[in-house]
Amino acid sequence: MEFAKEITGVSGQVEVLALICPEPKNHQQAPVLVGTNTSLFSRLWELVKTENDKDIVHSMRIQSVYTPVNAPTQPKKEEILGQIKWNGPGPLSVAPGAKYYATCKVDRQTAPSKDFVLIDAPTAQSLPAGVLVQPGVLPNATIDSNSFTVLIQNESKKATSIPVGTVIAEMYAVDTVTPVQPSESTAEAIDPELFNFGDSPISEEWKNRLRQKMAGRRKVFSLHEWDVGLATGVEHHIRLHDTRPFRERSRRIAPADIDDVRRHIQQLLAAGIITESRSPYASPIVVRKKNGNIRICIDYRTLNNRTVPDQYTMPRIDDALDSLSGSKWFSVLDLRSGYYQIAMTEEDKEKTAFICPLGFYQFERMPQGITGAPATFQRLMEKAVGDMHLLEALVYLDDIIVFGKTLEEHEQRLLKVLDRLEEIGLKVSIDKCQFCQPQVKYVGHIVSANGIATDQEKVEVVKDWKVPTHLKPLKSFLGFCSYYRRFIANYSAIIRPLSELTKGYAPLWQDPKARKKTDSSKVYFKTSEPFGERWTQTCQDAFEKIRDCLINAPVLAFADPTKTYILHVDASMNGLGAVLNQEYPEGLRPVAFASRKLKDSEQNYPVHQLEFLALKWAVVDKFHDYLYGAKFIVRTDNNPLTYVLTSAKLSAVGHRWLAALATYDFTIQYRPGRHNIDADLLSRQYALGDEKDWVSIQPAGVKALCKRATVCEEAEAPDRLVDQLGAPGMVVPDAFAFPVNISMSALDQLSPKEIQTSQDLDPIIGPVKKAVETKQKLNHSKSDPPEILLLLRESSKLESKDGVLYRLKEKPCGKQIKQLVLPSRYRPMVLRSLHDDCGHMGVERTRELVNDRFYWPRMAAEVEEYIRTCGRCITRKTLPQRAAPLNQITSNGPLDLVCIDFLQIEPDSKGVANVLIVTDHYTRYAQAFPTKDQKAITVAKVLWEKYFVHYGLPARIHSDQGRDFESRLVKELLSMLGIRKSRTSPYHPQGDAQPERFNRTLLAMIGTLDTVKKQCWSQHISHLVHAYNSTKNDATGFSPYLLMFGREARLPIDICFGISPDGESESSHQQYIVKMRKDLQKAYELASEAATKSHLKNKARHDQRVRDQPLDKGDRILIRNVGIKGKHKLQNRWKSTPYVVVEKLPNLPVYRVKPEYGSGSTKTL
Repeated sequence: MEFAKEITGVSGQVEVLALICPEPKNHQQAPVLVGTNTSLFSRLWELVKTENDKDIVHSMRIQSVYTPVNAPTQPKKEEILGQIKWNGPGPLSVAPGAKYYATCKVDRQTAPSKDFVLIDAPTAQSLPAGVLVQPGVLPNATIDSNSFTVLIQNESKKATSIPVGTVIAEMYAVDTVTPVQPSESTAEAIDPELFNFGDSPISEEWKNRLRQKMAGRRKVFSLHEWDVGLATGVEHHIRLHDTRPFRERSRRIAPADIDDVRRHIQQLLAAGIITESRSPYASPIVVRKKNGNIRICIDYRTLNNRTVPDQYTMPRIDDALDSLSGSKWFSVLDLRSGYYQIAMTEEDKEKTAFICPLGFYQFERMPQGITGAPATFQRLMEKAVGDMHLLEALVYLDDIIVFGKTLEEHEQRLLKVLDRLEEIGLKVSIDKCQFCQPQVKYVGHIVSANGIATDQEKVEVVKDWKVPTHLKPLKSFLGFCSYYRRFIANYSAIIRPLSELTKGYAPLWQDPKARKKTDSSKVYFKTSEPFGERWTQTCQDAFEKIRDCLINAPVLAFADPTKTYILHVDASMNGLGAVLNQEYPEGLRPVAFASRKLKDSEQNYPVHQLEFLALKWAVVDKFHDYLYGAKFIVRTDNNPLTYVLTSAKLSAVGHRWLAALATYDFTIQYRPGRHNIDADLLSRQYALGDEKDWVSIQPAGVKALCKRATVCEEAEAPDRLVDQLGAPGMVVPDAFAFPVNISMSALDQLSPKEIQTSQDLDPIIGPVKKAVETKQKLNHSKSDPPEILLLLRESSKLESKDGVLYRLKEKPCGKQIKQLVLPSRYRPMVLRSLHDDCGHMGVERTRELVNDRFYWPRMAAEVEEYIRTCGRCITRKTLPQRAAPLNQITSNGPLDLVCIDFLQIEPDSKGVANVLIVTDHYTRYAQAFPTKDQKAITVAKVLWEKYFVHYGLPARIHSDQGRDFESRLVKELLSMLGIRKSRTSPYHPQGDAQPERFNRTLLAMIGTLDTVKKQCWSQHISHLVHAYNSTKNDATGFSPYLLMFGREARLPIDICFGISPDGESESSHQQYIVKMRKDLQKAYELASEAATKSHLKNKARHDQRVRDQPLDKGDRILIRNVGIKGKHKLQNRWKSTPYVVVEKLPNLPVYRVKPEYGSGSTKTL
């Protein structure tokens, strides 16, 4: 037989066998059958490769050479049972040299007459060149016409595409099938060289021995990505509390990722992990790329919100790792796609359905990302390992560590675990396993015979961790750090400033059954809002300290029950800390660290009670598993702790703590803080000295109360005398034992040295201060910050005293005061103290408070911006409403006219609902007295006992026509004291304008209190009124306190910075009186003049018409709270949710608005 050169590219002749056939029935049939073997085409292949380029091999039309003579051997047309077609989604992309399992549909043409069918390549050349189909014989009953998998392979060197509708293969009838005789040999063993021993120090003999034993366990090892096992006897079940179907919209896939996603879905289909779906449920997919590989994640949030959680307890990493004590050899086994090795229950498969642009599928195996999957997997793993768990092997999800003290013991345990995994049907990834190592990585830790250490590869990323700017990166950082908290002493205390930044955000879940709910009266930070000034230097220090601690974390020793435990405990206002140690030849080694921050109620504990709490918490709550039943030593740097334990005067809580400690056998040793540096890291900075011998003393009191506890004390006296003040509890008054914080906000007093250093380091103040002190002209350029130029303009008023820079200012009354030039680091603290802590006063009042004490460039603008963005002010306060003023009521001096009125508020926790407001008309000095009723006797009693005896008798009292004020009792009291009485006209409260105006101010201040303080507003009202009296009044130009008492009030911020609001103090009483008289006379003149101008200004305003304020598209607004049921004087004036203007209706002041965040409905307002 000769091959034509124009067809094959080469010429050649071959001899073949021929069989003469009977007379053909038609001219299309050949009269001969040509038979051949592989040698013919093998010879032809070699000729082609020799004469031509290799690429031509895949484009040869060899089929056309023998098709005409081979046609009679093919089944007749009617013998083809059906065609197998590729129906998408989309064209099938096949990479060069790749194999793929294509899921196709079967187009049956004839019902099979036999039980088996043959799958083979199509007779027509429908497939691209170089694409081959794996033939096979299958039982007809197993063929699914809608989903049939065919193995195809691209032998060419070019990627090819198979269009939708292409015939991939054909089905033929099979007459007989000869079964393959089963082999007597076992399953094929694995190549022993595949097992990774890395740099294990064991001998080659041991390695070869283990290789041979593990190679025979073929079924337990996975050799490639899609070689996953299937666990027997375990299925994942999804229980829903809301079974209504849901269907999420399909999300877009980037065009560049479509081919990769399609290929990944085809691989999942071929492996039997997913199937096509017709489920009523549908979740979207999210495509992510990691290291260049596609990763498909299903967004199961809707499904998870409806799933009843599985409460199976996940193991604690720190507790589990303790079981490795004493081990020297370790092997780590990693399951191949562990979740995919668990089947879904039949009825729950449809709930896992996911939708994408390439189709609609559901999982046959347990997918990642669904609630309850980790619990199911952990339950399976613990079942697989059985009684070996925590004793011979440790299981944490898909990571298994096998440990042993000797090689023989370790080998026996390793093979035992492999047998159990094989028995249950699980497979481990052979390329990720580590065998017989003295040190391994396990769940983010380095485990060795020496103990447990942090994984430096994971911790190294902390070095370059960027400073978090908002909530999400901060939570990521805290979550990472928390994973290694057991390696860090006083972790909670160090991290506390960062933890505080996570407060003030709305709860993530608005589930009505959840504990945390959104409070409509609060203004929450946005999760994307930058920290800004909330990220203080304290936060930066905490961030850097925890980062350094992680990088230099110590190696924790394994707990050894044969050694004595030594517990170090300490407490401070930052939190509780404890370190559990054991004695080794090289010294003390830590076994575990523990820390936590104080609860709100615990922050009021005295020092000795905090130390007692730290002892109870460390022994009973944190290290119970180590210490129960063992003798141990407690070392503390708080000597009074021994007296607390021996004192008979203990609270009920103290007795409960003692009862809990009575079940432990321990001895207490005292030592100074410089020796207790591990547990006292933050509060003590003493250098380590020589260790002293310990002297044990056993007081009978502790022995009686704790039964088996003893107390001992070091002979050396401590450095701090306060530690020696261990007086028995019975001689300490309760008021001092449990002090009450009587201030609204504690401010630590700053030393002049601290202020001086802060000014020197400030980039704006520092250069100017240096120029003032050296009396040299400061050279500046256009590139300098504008604040430096603004400060230089005030150089004539700047003065340095004792190393601190001040600005001289003359007040309207002629008094000269010194303003502290405030460094930028203290400005947030000052604004919080003079605005937030002073009742959230308006811009003018707050600005005057600041201006009387401090100066910095652009101070007025910063104060205004701070108040404009104050969350409490935005949601509580309203813009002032225009109203017609009455005839001005005049007064000539303090107590010339006093106005009174009642303000009614929602009852607080004590039932107080009324406030008697007393305002001096001339000075605007106000007082507010909470009362339980508005009876006349209450008014008379308050006026006499709380006002007249403190401030003196007024010439006249003015009120509205309330029955309580117009009662006979009040009139007789005033007549007896010689006080005249006047009243307003009926139903016209504007006649008593000052109390009415103060009422609104006071309500606004109370409304800015947080939710907890609002419940007891009567306890805070005196602080708020004092803050009001200390600020400048717009009408007089002076503070009411100054006009009433002749001096400015001293505030906590004044004490903090050591400044005087009145400037320098006088040397004698006489000088003080003369100066005060002069200052008051000047102040009264200016106040009267300012009051007159204010009256004329208000009258002019009355003539102005109210004009609307148009809004533009995109403007942010708040909606006023209306329709509030019941009393609501303290409720927020505005809803906390911001809205955005969408459009303005034509010719109308009406707008359509929608929520700025979320998917709420559009409102027309």
